[in-house]
Amino acid sequence: MEQQKIIYTADFFLDSKALLSTFPPKHKTVFRHHYTIAFKPDSLGGVEFGKKFFIKILARVFDQKGDSLLVENQK
Repeated sequence: MEQQKIIYTADFFLDSKALLSTFPPKHKTVFRHHYTIAFKPDSLGGVEFGKKFFIKILARVFDQKGDSLLVENQK
């Protein structure tokens, strides 16, 4: 059986509608369900599953192609 590769680790928002009301979208296509912790991590070591916490939003950046929030990483 082939081992599956981990593409990314992330924290997921429980209330993405509240996030949208605070930060209305700048573009037609919206992805608002998570923020990436690590892209192509070597392992899942240290990843906590099911933990709930508040996410501190530090800044918002956007241009004609993208719209992102900078968050304080809890890891």
